[in-house]
Amino acid sequence: MRKNFLRIALLLPCCLLLTSCWDEVTLQDLHYITALGIDYKTDSKQFEAFAHIVDVSAAAKKENGTDGKTVSFVGHAEGPTPNLALDELFRTMQMEPNVDHLMTLIVSESAAPRMQDVLDSLNRSRAVRYTVNLMGTSSEIPDLFQVSELVSKSPLNTDIYQPNSNKYSKAFHNHWDLQKMVRTFTKGTGTAFIPNLDIGTPHWMSSSRQIKLPYFNGAFVIEGKRYIGKFSEEELSGARWFQGAIKDYTFPIRRDGQTIGTAVVQKAKGRVRYIRQGGGAFDLRLSVQFSVRELIDSASNRELEKLAAEEIRSEIETTREIARSRGADLFGLEETLYRFRLADWKRMQKEKTAIEKLPVRASVTVHLITTGKLKSKLY
Repeated sequence: MRKNFLRIALLLPCCLLLTSCWDEVTLQDLHYITALGIDYKTDSKQFEAFAHIVDVSAAAKKENGTDGKTVSFVGHAEGPTPNLALDELFRTMQMEPNVDHLMTLIVSESAAPRMQDVLDSLNRSRAVRYTVNLMGTSSEIPDLFQVSELVSKSPLNTDIYQPNSNKYSKAFHNHWDLQKMVRTFTKGTGTAFIPNLDIGTPHWMSSSRQIKLPYFNGAFVIEGKRYIGKFSEEELSGARWFQGAIKDYTFPIRRDGQTIGTAVVQKAKGRVRYIRQGGGAFDLRLSVQFSVRELIDSASNRELEKLAAEEIRSEIETTREIARSRGADLFGLEETLYRFRLADWKRMQKEKTAIEKLPVRASVTVHLITTGKLKSKLY
């Protein structure tokens, strides 16, 4: 009996200690950073850090239709490294900063060549997940963050935080996050496409002013650990068939230089194959299924398929010439060689062969699935 009493006496303080909380932090006493922006000033050689903080309680009031206050704030600081710039920004906050809910990282065009410094600074933090959206921009980062409140009821329902919510405004890739960036960046043989999100010309207006909203326009291209440059949507149109997001992609159908209709991709499958004969070349094979969205001139199904194939082949050839002139591997040629012809890849590396300048042949097969409610002229 005495032994049981002693056991209970020892266990009771332990139970009391286990239920106690000595490091309690109230959620309202934290600043949750939902997006980060990194810029680089070439003149002063300083990194600029921008933090976007969304007031969740105010955003909820705005969604409910009540008159809410400002729901987001943008902070800014500088430093010789990305981490020191962030530390300087954190020092100015009146409550403890928290990056556990970081959703998006935006890198400016001047900071893209220093992507290794940016990745090293963020990925050492255990709070930053690899699922964070990664995007680039040629616009001012503060303007990009502030524009998120203008139209949507929630500042989180924008291309900055949900880049795939609008199928008509897709990025070059369906989803590009830190995981994909680190995997491609460290491997050294792949090509990284960071979707470029810019603030465009005014397309909308409120009762008092015109509104500029962000939209996707091409991508920043990084090969291995070398920044190649920014490519526009038109310049990447041919590479999209093999590298990018292609479902629901819209392209024109032209006859003798005149647009006679619009086609939308339902399904596409591309393949890149290396051919060793003749000094080495690449064969691009593409199969596309499409439907007609509009047709402003009469044409048979067979003619529509022929014209669509010519348009796709023209896009591929145009992008191929741009890639060759700028020394960029936009079709994943080296990746294919590295994965399936390792001996040839090693030989070319030893001989310092420019893989992106090897001959490329493209073959395109298209199939018209439907012309919509209205029928085109039969065969």
